Amino acid sequence: MVTVHLKLILGDVVKYEEVGKKDITLIADPDTEHEVIVVDFTDAVQAMGVEDVTALLSGQCIAAITSDGTWSDPQIPNEGIAIDNNGYFNTSSTAFSIYASPGAVGNDVEFKLDNDGGIEITPDFNLPVRLAIQRDVEGNLRQYTLNVHIISLAAVGVADVKKSTDNAVIYDLSGRRSNAARKGVYIKDGKKVVK
Repeated sequence: MVTVHLKLILGDVVKYEEVGKKDITLIADPDTEHEVIVVDFTDAVQAMGVEDVTALLSGQCIAAITSDGTWSDPQIPNEGIAIDNNGYFNTSSTAFSIYASPGAVGNDVEFKLDNDGGIEITPDFNLPVRLAIQRDVEGNLRQYTLNVHIISLAAVGVADVKKSTDNAVIYDLSGRRSNAARKGVYIKDGKKVVK
């Protein structure tokens, strides 16, 4: 039996099959240069048919919606995806850069947000961004959509954040045990802290 895989190309647009999606909230804190959020991507790894998050995030694989409603060319996730103040991919007017890299545990992905454009982060700040992991897996063009919301720290409801330096057990905002060697918002000793 011979199996033929065809890529559907409409003009210059390559059509990917959407195999899943995930909502992600990134926190923009005006007092912290880089916010790191850890998200479990086991479902994305399985849906995309790859071995692990390292394979999922290798090479040019994350696209972003442009102002004309099309997907950008895929970008290298740990080099940053340039987003303008309207939530679109834009390398000439970057407000935020979103970085993604394999996490320290299992299929965790670490998302880092940089406020490159010096955008004022008000308590009600909310910027929707659409990203997609796009891969050709054994001839199958697959896309896993990421509905990202960049919100203010105040919108999360974190009050009286305290800086911590002790070595207590640390959890991420999803309640998973975490190695907090990086900056971000964590739960430590039952309290929310910023490192």
